[in-house]
Amino acid sequence: MANLQVNQIRKHLTDNYIRFVDASDIKATDEDKDIHILSRAYAAYAVVTLGNYEPQDVCACITDEYEDNGIDLVYIDNISKKMWIVQSKFSFNGNKSINTGDIHKFIQGIEDLCNGEYNKFGVKIKRFQGLIDQALCDAQYHLYFVIAYTGNNLSKESLKILNPFIPQIRNYAPI
Repeated sequence: MANLQVNQIRKHLTDNYIRFVDASDIKATDEDKDIHILSRAYAAYAVVTLGNYEPQDVCACITDEYEDNGIDLVYIDNISKKMWIVQSKFSFNGNKSINTGDIHKFIQGIEDLCNGEYNKFGVKIKRFQGLIDQALCDAQYHLYFVIAYTGNNLSKESLKILNPFIPQIRNYAPI
């Protein structure tokens, strides 16, 4: 069943998101190019679905790159006072969990972002630095941390990493 669902997600991303995803930094020879693009689209899909936004607007906020510090998308909604921070992984088989290294990296990226340590990020996040700082300094903003992946469940190892972090993020935003 997992393959059916992943194929449905893939078709939806291909039909509605891929055309808005900047893939100019992905080498044409990269054998995982499709996975990279679909992962970026999936990050946008998560925010569009959870926040009821337009795919084109959210895709413009993809921050996935080599130096992303585990953060694949930062979307700031100034009207609703929400900031979405996303880590995403697309897998064709649909039964993998996100790996523990990616969970650690995402948590560290959140901490670095919230501490304004932009020197630990690449240019894609740095281009939003002013907007991010504005949102982080405004107590009315709610921060949403999203892990989007095409697997069924988080592994026990991943949950061991995330569970201690959850009380910490409750200080940032309601869950």
